[in-house]
Amino acid sequence: MAAPGPANMVARRVTDDLIAFSGETALPRYMKFFLTQKLAESRRFVNRMREEADTLNDCIAQLTVVIAELQAIADQDEVHDSLLAAKDAKRSEQSKLVALNDVIAEALEEIETQEANVEILDGGNDGV
Repeated sequence: MAAPGPANMVARRVTDDLIAFSGETALPRYMKFFLTQKLAESRRFVNRMREEADTLNDCIAQLTVVIAELQAIADQDEVHDSLLAAKDAKRSEQSKLVALNDVIAEALEEIETQEANVEILDGGNDGV
């Protein structure tokens, strides 16, 4: 049983609002509604992060071209600092991409868990 107090009152209000919003009164049905909404939000998040990853890949490609052009210049003393800066920028973008890919992988794992939870609720609703 939930503990009495402000936390329980907040939880009850959230539950009441969820019931009112979803139009469902059975616990498994409005929990499924809630989880389905969370699942949609997670998918939107992953799509947005994939767009960001594409942007980072484009930036890395552009930096690779700049580095190649700087390395092709005959007087390397003239472009040495620019070349080092471009290489540093490329490494920075690559580390951002690695971190972003980790976030995407974590979000995809969360989506799998959410989908499993929705399936569990679907299986429990057969007789309701």
